[in-house]
Amino acid sequence: PSLSVAPAFNITATTSGSGKSYLADVITLFAGPDEPYRVSYPSGADEAGKLIVTVLNEKPAAVIFDDMQTNWKPFGAVNRMLTSPTTTERMLGTNRSATVPTRALFLGTGNNIEPERDLRRRVVPIRLAPRNETPALRSFRNNPVRDVKRRRAEAVACVLTIISAFHAAGEPMAEVRPIATYDEWSRFCRQPLIWMGQPDPAQSLIDQVSHDPDRQALAALLDVWFGLFGTKSVTVRQIIARADENTALMEAL
Repeated sequence: PSLSVAPAFNITATTSGSGKSYLADVITLFAGPDEPYRVSYPSGADEAGKLIVTVLNEKPAAVIFDDMQTNWKPFGAVNRMLTSPTTTERMLGTNRSATVPTRALFLGTGNNIEPERDLRRRVVPIRLAPRNETPALRSFRNNPVRDVKRRRAEAVACVLTIISAFHAAGEPMAEVRPIATYDEWSRFCRQPLIWMGQPDPAQSLIDQVSHDPDRQALAALLDVWFGLFGTKSVTVRQIIARADENTALMEAL
C-alpha cells in the first residue's frame, strides 16, 4: 500500500494442479495477514467497472482473480486500476459512482492465460513448469503457507530489510530498461533485488511486451501492404481483389 501504482501478476501453467493458487496464497501473505479477495475475472467492460469499485471499496490488501478461464482482457477499468492511484466507477446495483484507491496487490491464476494488448505492460507473468506428468498428485514435506502465516512478521521484516539495505547503500541503480508508469515499483521492488544479484523480476514483462503477437501481426501486414500499395490510398474493394490473388496479403489479413 505504500506504492501509488504497481503491476499485477499473472500466475499460469500448462496443466492443473501446478501450484498456481498455492503460490498466490504465499505471495498475498506479504501484502497483508487477512485472506485475499477471490473473484472471477470480469467478462465485460461494464461488469469490470462495477466489480472493481465494489471490491476496492472494502480496501483489501490483495485481490486474486482465481481460476481464470480467459486471458486478461484490457477493459478500461482494469487498465486504470493498474496505472492510477484511484479509479472512479459505477457501483454495483446503483446508478451512483464512487472513487476508490487502487492500492492493492492484484494477481490472476489460470492455465495457459496471458494479458492482452494494453495489459501486456501492466501484468508481470509467472510461468510454473512442474517436473512431473501429474503435478496434482505431488506431495511435499514443507508447508510454505503455514510457515509464512506463523512467522509473517519476520518474513515481512526480511523483505523490508532488503529495501532498507539498498537505500543505505545509496540506491545504486542497475542499467535496465525502464517500464513506463512503474518507476516507483522499479525503485523499491525491482532494483533492490537486482542489486542483491537476483534476476531482474521485470524481465518476463519486458519479454512479454517485446513479443506482442498483435504488434507482430500488424508488422507483418504493414510489410506486405507497403510492398503492394506503397503509401497510396486504396479502397477496401482493391484490397479484397489483391488478396484474392496474393497469398501473402491474404495470410497477413
